[in-house]
Amino acid sequence: MLSIVSPMKVAILVLLFQLSSAIVTAKPFTMGGDVDPPLKWLDENDQPVGIEVELLSAIYEQMPELVPEFQFTIFKSSPRSKQALKDGTLDQYITMSHKKKRMAYLLYPAESHLNIKWVFFTTHQFLMKQQQSGFPVVFNEYKDLANYKIGATQDYAYSEEFWQLANNGTINVEVMQKNKLNIKKLLAGRIDLFPSYQFKMQWNAQQGGYDHLISYLPKAIRDKQYFNPFSKASTNPNVLNGKIIRRYDEVLRSLKRKGVVKKILKKYGVN
Repeated sequence: MLSIVSPMKVAILVLLFQLSSAIVTAKPFTMGGDVDPPLKWLDENDQPVGIEVELLSAIYEQMPELVPEFQFTIFKSSPRSKQALKDGTLDQYITMSHKKKRMAYLLYPAESHLNIKWVFFTTHQFLMKQQQSGFPVVFNEYKDLANYKIGATQDYAYSEEFWQLANNGTINVEVMQKNKLNIKKLLAGRIDLFPSYQFKMQWNAQQGGYDHLISYLPKAIRDKQYFNPFSKASTNPNVLNGKIIRRYDEVLRSLKRKGVVKKILKKYGVN
């Protein structure tokens, strides 16, 4: 017997087919950025790992209704990652500071997730020696460091004031070409202080097995809040309508309150 399908049923079937096709072909929510351990890099199996990968996974695992599937792309070339951000290949960029000019192509969340600092590293041994001598190490301004031997690495910015005072002799700075040479000098006691990017220095110390030997002065040379902003070129409607961004902020705030962010940082030697 020949059955006749009503136009209404045909329309429903077509709609269901279109919806199922959209679900199958939808691009996973994609996050990416440049190689920068301990924040993000590729392991020996070319799998994304790092602080950011663990933190973002913890965030998006709590919002499956908006992000049912997500993936990471780690780039070895900064121009490629920036292009992927601007052309919509990336829905979210991993680790970026807030700059007004970037708002032309980025949507920033309200919540920053990292405060990245440059600080003076030293050794526990040096701090103890100074404490016992009655002259504990205090850093409120650069002139407090006038009597110490400070290592620095060529072409690193640190701060404008740092280099001005180094060049006019207010602080005693010995310049080397590579960070690892300054680290060797610090551990050997040939310099007293070494300014460095906190996360990288502590991560390297953990990997090198000398994290128990070093400490850092509380006052930062400079620090900056970092975000994981979203691309205005994203094709994900829940990015463009703000739903994912608002939920991202909610979950990140919750993870901060519960100490999850600090726990992830500690795993990578950062405190």
